[in-house]
Amino acid sequence: TLLPLIEQYIASIPSKGTKLKNKAIPVATGEVKNIFTKSMENPMSQVTEIWYAKTPYTLQTSVLADISARLLQMDYLRNIREKLSAAYHAGAEASMELDWDGQLALSLTGSAQLNPEKLEPNASDLQKIKEILTKQASVDAKTNGYWTGILRNYVINGIDLHTDYVKTVSSVDGKAIGDFLKNIVLKPGNHLEVIMKATKEEAGK
Repeated sequence: TLLPLIEQYIASIPSKGTKLKNKAIPVATGEVKNIFTKSMENPMSQVTEIWYAKTPYTLQTSVLADISARLLQMDYLRNIREKLSAAYHAGAEASMELDWDGQLALSLTGSAQLNPEKLEPNASDLQKIKEILTKQASVDAKTNGYWTGILRNYVINGIDLHTDYVKTVSSVDGKAIGDFLKNIVLKPGNHLEVIMKATKEEAGK
């Protein structure tokens, strides 16, 4: 059913000799700030900060990025939300995508003002995260979805995220996290800060 339609409407379109080529994903570089005010019926200010870097895609990088984000999230939830009651939610996450040039496009995002450079990895938090990841790895390894992802990543990107995963997680210490944040995440100097200042919306508007 589909083949005749593809031949008629897609294959018949002239190519004009155009060849597809890879292009770099456009990202903000350097120090970028976007601060604005928005009126709301129920005012709620928001802050998002993103650090962006390019680095080789390895199991070690993947594990360090994940653990760093989890450490940051635990720290901000404890200090910003629970102790200061300064936010309904404060957290962090790591995003990792393979860019067109084979490098890992890595971003560390925080949903509240934060500074990874000043993070002192809490030994208790780090141990708890390592235990969670190790336990979860054992559970995930029993599912088809996990293996589909592992095999797909190996075939497409050539990266084995399974074989030495538990060993890599176990080897992470506070110094490894500090070095990763300083030398990989922060070194390029790509920092995007977006602050939305909320104000009370006037009645009738």
